[in-house]
Amino acid sequence: MFHQIKNLIPNFGPPNFPTSILSGCFFHLCQNIYLVVVRFGLKTLYDDNGDFAKQIRSLPALALLPILDVIPTFVEIKAQFQAESEHVLTYFEEYYIGGIQSHLSHPRKAAKYDILLWNEQSYIDAEIIQANAGVRQSRRKDQVHQETRILNILNKPTRTALEKVMALAQIISLKKS
Repeated sequence: MFHQIKNLIPNFGPPNFPTSILSGCFFHLCQNIYLVVVRFGLKTLYDDNGDFAKQIRSLPALALLPILDVIPTFVEIKAQFQAESEHVLTYFEEYYIGGIQSHLSHPRKAAKYDILLWNEQSYIDAEIIQANAGVRQSRRKDQVHQETRILNILNKPTRTALEKVMALAQIISLKKS
């Protein structure tokens, strides 16, 4: 039975469903990072050290940036990370950014999850359009408040991408995104 299901999987790709859009889920991105924190025994440090937690939360915040800003901002974040978080950083780079290769023709290995899959920029653009049109989907008051804060951070033109990510890391929760 499993073999039959395995053979069907290639038929569910985008070529067979041309109008489908593959996208990741921000909640699950946050959960994956939090589970890695727990797996490497960093939960207590994450809970007790606000600076460490903010650095960890800056990783899923990259999903809210325009795609072209993700890798350069990741490189800036990586330079500031504490030594204790090296395992989390390595995981994120391998799975979501792509590891560094030795040859210059292809500076990064392909990530397990392509940036186009987990980046939320198209969602952010849709939120901006809805907000400008005065048509927002019905949500809880706290969700609307958080989305408004996120949009305000992203739309502030004077901030660098790194400043935006660090500001977003202040309001992101890995445990209940």
